[in-house]
Amino acid sequence: MAIALTSEDTHLMEPECWEVSRTWDTIHQLEQRIMTNKHNFESYMALLMSRSHVLQLFISASSDAFFSFLQKKVEETFPRRPEHFSDSVSSRLLSHLSLSLLFLDYPSGVDVPSNLSECRLSVELSKPVLEALPTLVFADDLVVEDDDEYLSTRKRQKSQRQKKQSRHSGKSTNDEVAFRSLGIDTPSSPQEAERLGRDVLQEQKEILSLQS
Repeated sequence: MAIALTSEDTHLMEPECWEVSRTWDTIHQLEQRIMTNKHNFESYMALLMSRSHVLQLFISASSDAFFSFLQKKVEETFPRRPEHFSDSVSSRLLSHLSLSLLFLDYPSGVDVPSNLSECRLSVELSKPVLEALPTLVFADDLVVEDDDEYLSTRKRQKSQRQKKQSRHSGKSTNDEVAFRSLGIDTPSSPQEAERLGRDVLQEQKEILSLQS
């Protein structure tokens, strides 16, 4: 179970800890703390993102052992369902890294990944889709079985009125904007929504694994 970070942890974000003469010692301390307190992994990632450029520097200078640990934790903590994505540290890491890598001033002679813009666009457009998926309403959801003929009739009439109002307003029951922006069709069934959720999450996890 995660516990609150200590004052010693937060002190490592102070500017003096990232001065040239102390950077390597700070990185080493953070590596040891994070690997020792595995249950606080997400809290440490949030801490590293709290100061500009610190996360990028930390990852780029971390040891091979820590980098392997990081890749494993990204895999373990990545959300499995769309409804858990938006508020997750994985979502924040994706947004943070995909933007910073896009505008990073790469040294001369370094091969810059050619798909940074595509990755950033995917991150921006996929989050609204993952947020929309749990809110989708399908035709089958409006079918109500009821032994009481009067109640069943009333419910059917209400459903018909709602559909007519939707047509008159020019809007569908579901918000399709997020799906159109990503260039995909709005799922027409719970099964399609589940498959799409898995596919989008998998793509985002692959992007994060490449950038972390």
